[in-house]
Amino acid sequence: MVLDKIYKTLAILFSIATLIFTAIYKFNGGKLFGYEVTVEHALATVLMISFISIIIFSFENTIREKINIKKAELKKINTSYIISYKKATINILDIDGKSSSFREEVHFMQKYKDKNHYMSKLKISGSIVKNSVQNYNAWHTISADNQRMETTYVNDELKNKKRLNKGLYYAYSFQMENTFTQDKEDWVLVMDNYTYHYRLMIIFPVERPPKNCKLIRKTKSSGDEFDVSDNGTELIQKQPIISDHCGHKIISVNLFNLDRQSRYQVIWTW
Repeated sequence: MVLDKIYKTLAILFSIATLIFTAIYKFNGGKLFGYEVTVEHALATVLMISFISIIIFSFENTIREKINIKKAELKKINTSYIISYKKATINILDIDGKSSSFREEVHFMQKYKDKNHYMSKLKISGSIVKNSVQNYNAWHTISADNQRMETTYVNDELKNKKRLNKGLYYAYSFQMENTFTQDKEDWVLVMDNYTYHYRLMIIFPVERPPKNCKLIRKTKSSGDEFDVSDNGTELIQKQPIISDHCGHKIISVNLFNLDRQSRYQVIWTW
């Protein structure tokens, strides 16, 4: 790095200067550049230059540590998969909430040479209909209880060009059973990585529209579980919006500039 080279160069120059001053003083009869210099002055000069060198090395090490910490943080958050746009659509197909569908598409900022896979996790109540799952540019696995799904995307086209289509996005969809059977329901949003724009649409049956809804940001959690009460939450005003769409009532949520692992919850009664 440029800073490393500058610091090392300065430290080397100071060390060389110390040696030169010492040699000149020793072999020039106690004179330094024609001036009489006492032993105390010479030692003070050498110590001062040595002290400056130590400060430079210490400063370099401090900078290096901060840079290494930042690199570790960036590696941890997996910046190779920053999301420019994520759109999710839930369609509740009957008035009892026993049948519904989910679709999500994820767009990334740009292509990176990253060997790590991007993985997204989703947990629902009810169950996922396994034979209904469709995906594009991704793989998926479903838990034994049919309530958890992991979706994996990788953009290494050289290794996966026969199995994956080209593109900086992936999409998947599936059917759900017995997911929204209560009068009061919710959907939890978890950001797997930094996301510039997230959009959620929940479409309701014509015969049973939503009565009210709210959006809260989860500020306290334990692992992957959420406290579904209002403890440890922050109410988001002016969100979400209930509007009309092709004769159906829909709940729309739009969120911007989201941090990794930020968590939100849409709650509605119907």
